[in-house]
Amino acid sequence: MTGWVIGHLPLAGGYLIGRAMMKGSGGLGGRRYQIAAVLLTYAAVSLAAIPVAINQFSKEKKAATTAAQPAPSDAGTGEQPAQAPKHKVSPWVALLYLGVLGLASPFLELQDPLHGLIGLVIL
Repeated sequence: MTGWVIGHLPLAGGYLIGRAMMKGSGGLGGRRYQIAAVLLTYAAVSLAAIPVAINQFSKEKKAATTAAQPAPSDAGTGEQPAQAPKHKVSPWVALLYLGVLGLASPFLELQDPLHGLIGLVIL
């Protein structure tokens, strides 16, 4: 929300999830709890890209509607400019798409190998 990229925040999230796993399991440990904590931490950190994507999409949509203001129609003909038909997407499909995009976002960052690799190491 602030536009800050903080690399140590996933560490705090992982710590909190680990503490919650220990409390929820009654102090038991083991491989399955560790794997569950790692998966929950990965999901929490990588799905944090979803609000960023929603914000970006809304900014792009606002910019597109501002830039594509309809030109005044010819006064003599009275015709309205033609508009492209809008494709309606189900909210569930959009959420699924954003979820997959969010889970894949750390790997999509590998397009810039140095920063992407550092992000994966931090994650």
